[in-house]
Amino acid sequence: GATLYERVGGADALVDLVNAVYDGMVSDSSTALFFRKFPNLARLKQRTVDYFSTKWGGPQLYEGLDMYYAHQGLDIPDDAYDTMVWCYKRKLRQMGVDKAVADDVMACVEALRIPVCDPDKKFLTEFYQKWEEAGVAKLKRREVAMGEAGPAPNSGAAGANNQPLPP
Repeated sequence: GATLYERVGGADALVDLVNAVYDGMVSDSSTALFFRKFPNLARLKQRTVDYFSTKWGGPQLYEGLDMYYAHQGLDIPDDAYDTMVWCYKRKLRQMGVDKAVADDVMACVEALRIPVCDPDKKFLTEFYQKWEEAGVAKLKRREVAMGEAGPAPNSGAAGANNQPLPP
């Protein structure tokens, strides 16, 4: 069967959809503030087109960040996400997209809610866990490197002028 990318209408239709959604969010008072953080809205739109093209079986390849990482720290609330969902639904209706296709698109959009909004702070929890693990690994590498280079400071070895090192 046809891919979702093809069923939506291909490249031009996907670009039209994404542009309309972002333009709708930028012009909506409940979401406009989020987009002041983005100096290059055209790049954000293109990354979204690439993302959905990749997810929906199209030719563009998304090589961007994982959705949790891409949206980390933006603190996007559910009601702002609801505005985006509404913008997608409105544009799909305007495009005359078949209901089954629109439902598939909206399922993909809705699947991104948790990574984008991160209501349970899953990303933050994982980030801090990985940060801590990386710090511990770095300390262990340092300890190994110091052990191979000779005694570590405060090990009772003599310092300059053969004076004992302070504890």
